[in-house]
Amino acid sequence: MIRRVLGRLARHDLAAPIALALCSRAMVVMLLVGLQAVATGLRDALSVFAAWDGWWYAHIAMSGYHATPVAHGLAGQPLYDIAFFPGWPALLSIVSLGGRLPLDLVGGMLANALFVAAIAVAYRAFAPRFGRQATLWGLAFLAFTPAAYTFSLAYTESLFLLLAALALQPAASVGRRTLCAVAASATRLVGPAVSLLALAGPLRERRRPTLAEAVLLVAGPLTLVAWFAAIALITGDPTGYLRGTPSFFAGQDAPFGFLGLLSSRSIVILPQIALGLGMPLVGLALLVRRRDIDLALFSCGTLLPLLVSQCDSMPRYALAALPAWVVLGTVLAQSRHRRPLLFASALVMALQTFMVVAGRAVP
Repeated sequence: MIRRVLGRLARHDLAAPIALALCSRAMVVMLLVGLQAVATGLRDALSVFAAWDGWWYAHIAMSGYHATPVAHGLAGQPLYDIAFFPGWPALLSIVSLGGRLPLDLVGGMLANALFVAAIAVAYRAFAPRFGRQATLWGLAFLAFTPAAYTFSLAYTESLFLLLAALALQPAASVGRRTLCAVAASATRLVGPAVSLLALAGPLRERRRPTLAEAVLLVAGPLTLVAWFAAIALITGDPTGYLRGTPSFFAGQDAPFGFLGLLSSRSIVILPQIALGLGMPLVGLALLVRRRDIDLALFSCGTLLPLLVSQCDSMPRYALAALPAWVVLGTVLAQSRHRRPLLFASALVMALQTFMVVAGRAVP
């Protein structure tokens, strides 16, 4: 009976992408928990899931947002929780039953589960367009890229990836994409990239957007405006958002943007640049070359903010460009170097995971 069930599961169309996602998460989780246990002991091993930004999301899920600083940075600057978007902490609060369940454990389990779901949904979205083998290879490089360890932390990356995959389904209605645009824009600053999908049809067919497409086009930006308005109400300051993210970089001499990568003071190592940033940029070029307008628009919308992003976090931000990663499979699936390159990428991811747990790198 068990063999029969396992046999059916192995033959299922989603067996390979789900197995791929589970293997990558098992590797990362074992590294995260194992290294943290060595550093702090078994009792605090699970706290690794809510480290760095994860702590802020857990804090918001437990106590909401505040007009006053919650902590202070290394330079003594005040740090505000309004720097973090509300979508992920809201979901954390719901799943943890308002904080009754341990938020570090819930955040880690939820992030990993959402990543597995996102890979399965993405496979269904792209396999008809790129082919099964190419899609699997593209997703493999996404799952094992150096910054992919963040998909296992209590961060927004996994939730955003799932929303992107749902919006990019070939048969997705404009209504579904509008809902995804709203949810994604409540989760990440690049959420309005989903709204750019409204332009694909009009550009391809050289026509004006329909009413539904116009609604999709403004849904993401309006969600951002609503969030900024909410911050203004919380802080009593119309420019309240400027107290958020900018405060984390005040007093720091951290490089920003692609030009910052050329700085000798940048801690972003060369393999991360090549694998974490170079590959999605190549993928974007491939999408443009293939004239996949919808996927190119979305990828461009997620990669464009890298021009002004802090260098340390650029590889993580590039994970949002889902189609740019998957389309790489159309080239890599035919390359004899694909396996060594994937192994090298996984090795760098393991090294980066160690550096983060050791406090030598910022997620």
